[in-house]
Amino acid sequence: MSLLTVKQVAKRYSVSQHRVLAWIRQGELKAHSVATKRSGSPRWRISESSLEAFEALRSADPPPPRVTKRHRNPDVIDFIE
Repeated sequence: MSLLTVKQVAKRYSVSQHRVLAWIRQGELKAHSVATKRSGSPRWRISESSLEAFEALRSADPPPPRVTKRHRNPDVIDFIE
């Protein structure tokens, strides 16, 4: 199983490392910390299967176009045929 660092994932998607960390923090991208107790701060590793799940989540159909209501002019009378 191949594990990628935050830096490698950022390079793969052409985003900053902060963006990848935000995805991890928000739960969009699953990652595992490999930090030791002495280091304190997490050192994240992301598996290929986590990236596949993340890509599947991100590649869903685009949202439908927004439908806006037309404002009717109260002075205009619509005639129905």
